[in-house]
Amino acid sequence: MSLLDLGAPGNTLGDVYHFSAPLHSERGGPVTGELIGSKTLVKMPSDANPNLERRATLMFFTFANGKDQLVAFGAADYSPSAPEFEAGRSAVRPVLGGTGKYIRARGQVTSTRNSDGSYTQVFTLLK
Repeated sequence: MSLLDLGAPGNTLGDVYHFSAPLHSERGGPVTGELIGSKTLVKMPSDANPNLERRATLMFFTFANGKDQLVAFGAADYSPSAPEFEAGRSAVRPVLGGTGKYIRARGQVTSTRNSDGSYTQVFTLLK
């Protein structure tokens, strides 16, 4: 995670975390693609929920040297004091579409943080 801290120091609307990671079809297996994305702070904690802020996450899952891609985008709640959510927690985001063999794909991706800091991404696609 790389933070682009916009505005006043500390958490403010528009702050962006950029990230990238290799994709594996199974734990410890060969690299099958790459995930590139960003998380933007879009809603500050409120009096009703002082320990939650909302971030909009844009994710590009690329395969075959970028020829096959899936794009997901959605919002989820995070702790204001951490760039990622805690282990065991999941977020479901819509899949907006794709290219190559994923053209016309739609559906959702469920991202679950593992105890070792990695993520498991599970796609449910309708084509």
